[in-house]
Amino acid sequence: MRHRRHRNSRIDLLLEHRELLRARGHPLWVISAWHPEAARDLTDTSSALILDDGIYDFHTAFTQALPPFLASWISDGRDEEAVPVLSLLVTVNTSVRWALNNGVWAFGASSYADLVRKSADYTLDGIAGQITAPALVMDGENDQFLKGEPQKVRQALSSADATLVTLTIAEGAGEHTHAGAVSRAHQVMFDWLDTTLAR
Repeated sequence: MRHRRHRNSRIDLLLEHRELLRARGHPLWVISAWHPEAARDLTDTSSALILDDGIYDFHTAFTQALPPFLASWISDGRDEEAVPVLSLLVTVNTSVRWALNNGVWAFGASSYADLVRKSADYTLDGIAGQITAPALVMDGENDQFLKGEPQKVRQALSSADATLVTLTIAEGAGEHTHAGAVSRAHQVMFDWLDTTLAR
């Protein structure tokens, strides 16, 4: 089976079909950070939101993982210096290799540096406080990519009844996206939906 490359396919789908965001009474499961255009449609229209894992600012998550000089080069557009360093990093670290290669594919970026710059559009800053639907924010205790982001989301959802659930290493669900224990993550999500939608 061949996979077609889609730039931001989930976001593109939601932007093309905004009625999916506005459909009252339907829960929405979000697996990644929101593009501001899509996030603005999330006020009180959904009956419930599941943010798995909760990402407040995708760009900050990227840049905090980089040495400051490298983040500066990327910000300044010095790709001729930044890309070789990033290319070297992917040869020695499998997590970095996955994050950058998957990110380039998912975002339709032209390079690793372009990916980091494109991630700046994915933030809940200035938007999270407008979301009023009940929200479940999922967190992995040992998430190596997005440490601290779910807590920022929970705090920023000031107008919503938001619940932060941290799945643990002891449960086998403490890794990024709860890899290895998706059934445990689903149990938490569906239990929360049962309670929330019954109100």
